[in-house]
Amino acid sequence: MRLSEIMSLADRLAGCEQTPADSQVYLDGDVRRVLFGIDIDVGELLLARMIGVDGVIAHHPIGSRARLDFPQVIEGHEEQMVSAGIPQPIAHDAMLARKRPIERALHSANYDRVVDAARLLRMPLMNIHLAADLIGRRVFMDLVSKRVTATTRVGELLEQHRGEVQVRMQRRPVALEVTQHAQERQIGLRRRLVQPVEAVRPRAVVHHVGQVGVQDEGDAAGRRLSGAHGDGET
Repeated sequence: MRLSEIMSLADRLAGCEQTPADSQVYLDGDVRRVLFGIDIDVGELLLARMIGVDGVIAHHPIGSRARLDFPQVIEGHEEQMVSAGIPQPIAHDAMLARKRPIERALHSANYDRVVDAARLLRMPLMNIHLAADLIGRRVFMDLVSKRVTATTRVGELLEQHRGEVQVRMQRRPVALEVTQHAQERQIGLRRRLVQPVEAVRPRAVVHHVGQVGVQDEGDAAGRRLSGAHGDGET
């Protein structure tokens, strides 16, 4: 299977008529085994070459058009916030506050550094961002719609879901405090599926072949994302 075929498959699964602006096949090629990571840098490309995989798939935009056009995707955050009940003026200001720093940072960014390294290494490379977020959001919303009633609280949902998802993460004390308060809040369901707000971008650190650890800014994280095993990963 070629990376371009994987992209087409992701688009279809997510219901995207065309590949979103924040996703791109930078260097196409046939792959059987791939290294998958949230963020990919030159180090992960070298690791992929060293362990003998055929290609690399990232989640977040790496460079080229996908990174330059990423601010366009952020504009969709305003629609999502409005659909969640946030007043449009507040949603618009919040969207601009997220979008403008990214646009300014691109002016001085060496945005094609990793893509150029992939070309020199002849390592097929792509990223799937919005489509993966939409698929994950749909799975989560399906789970919530089946288990949440008008009186269900966040803590109860977490307990129900604990057996299906194993996540170990050490967070800052303020984040833990927010989580504890959130467990007592009721859950509101909205039927409309819109583009998700981008999550905070973690940094990928490889601990073992086939496993990628995710590190939050300034804090160690214990989540593991599988990759580099089997016959390809989308």
